[in-house]
Amino acid sequence: MQYRRETRGLNFFEHDPNLHDVLQRIDGNGFARWRQTLSSFGAWVGNEVDAEAEYTDRHRPPILRTYNRDADLVNEVVHNPAWQAVSREAYERGVVGLNYGDDPAPFLVTFTMGYLVTFTMGYLIVPI
Repeated sequence: MQYRRETRGLNFFEHDPNLHDVLQRIDGNGFARWRQTLSSFGAWVGNEVDAEAEYTDRHRPPILRTYNRDADLVNEVVHNPAWQAVSREAYERGVVGLNYGDDPAPFLVTFTMGYLVTFTMGYLIVPI
């Protein structure tokens, strides 16, 4: 069996049949209801999140800034602003908030979103 080296552009949710099997087994009705949300999230993770994670890891990792220009001790972590924007969007897409509100998603949905985010940077093994 051969494996794809690059995963950029793949929908991380749609390319994980084992995940589908587990979700169907645990909560078939919930899986059917939230499938489109998870698919949309998986496509976003396979594109924007994966690209920004790669760039940040290679070129703009967080740095510790110990002192400011006036030599005052500040001890702050400086993050890549683009990575911070991607992180904010994950929250806007519901990685935490879908569980609350008038029509809350099961925690299984947001746990699945967290699982999908862990595959950024090409760690998803997809047969070709």
